Amino acid sequence: MNRKERISFTGKVIVPVPEKPTDYQRNVSQLATADFITANCACSRPALDLVHGFDEAFPSAWREDSALEFELFKHQVPIVKLDNAKVIHPVRKAPWGVSIRDQKKSMFNALLFKKYPDFYRKKIASHPVWSYYLIIILSLAAIILFTLGHLAAGFVTIGMWGLFIAKFIYKRLKGTVMSFSHGMEMIVTSLFIPYLSVFWTLCGAIRYKVFFL
Repeated sequence: MNRKERISFTGKVIVPVPEKPTDYQRNVSQLATADFITANCACSRPALDLVHGFDEAFPSAWREDSALEFELFKHQVPIVKLDNAKVIHPVRKAPWGVSIRDQKKSMFNALLFKKYPDFYRKKIASHPVWSYYLIIILSLAAIILFTLGHLAAGFVTIGMWGLFIAKFIYKRLKGTVMSFSHGMEMIVTSLFIPYLSVFWTLCGAIRYKVFFL
């Protein structure tokens, strides 16, 4: 087989969002800066045959495109960027609190890391979200301190927890639409996201038998 027949292409994705988007819209808009996503890519048949197509171990629309990209990297299949190949990717409507549901996707980060640890650390995340783990540790420490009667230390610890949560809420609200509903959504969901994200991450680590935080 002619090696030159093994080639893939990636185009530009345009995600139209308001000047002041919601947190969800802003997250989806990051697709516009992705190197390779299935919303706008093409692969030759020999290239797909070489990498055995999509990895069906990824059951939902999350990390399956990165798995294909990394497999192409692994087999040294060229990925040619075509800036004039454009796709409009509208942001679909999402229910209130959608970020809570989306935390389950963290489970498949573990699978992608297991298959391609070097590519994952280079292209996806160079390190775990340590702030989530710190928030969890501080909340557990506060509970223990209050239970043992160390009230002063407990209040200091819960205060530190509150500062990290407030910083997380501010980060999500900055530059987004200012409305009562969206503001309440950011406050409420930010209280749960660190715990759910770590929970699903550890579920993925256990399910796919890989040390991953």
